[in-house]
Amino acid sequence: ANQRLPVLLCHGKNDEVVPFSEGQRAATLLRQSLETVTFKEFEMKHGIASDELFDVMDFVDKKMAQTPEEPLAFDPAKLTPSPPPQPPPSAPLADTPPSDKGVPTLDP
Repeated sequence: ANQRLPVLLCHGKNDEVVPFSEGQRAATLLRQSLETVTFKEFEMKHGIASDELFDVMDFVDKKMAQTPEEPLAFDPAKLTPSPPPQPPPSAPLADTPPSDKGVPTLDP
């Protein structure tokens, strides 16, 4: 697991489906393994509130704008800078005239 992976956990205080205490417990368990766990509570039942969604979007925006200090062990979003990949060597082009067959045009 990537211990530096930031996590945002949101939970409604009045959730009738998943008790609020379970959200708190999940945050406590995650903090045992991860460096950055943010737990946000909302005055709502089970669902998604607009203020919660804004907080999630803000969290993601801030994290995506950061460049990791060290390469991440798991980096599917390619957040860690790396040299650009080298293009494969191209095959020499044949001396055939270009064809426009099958190429759409905007001409009326």
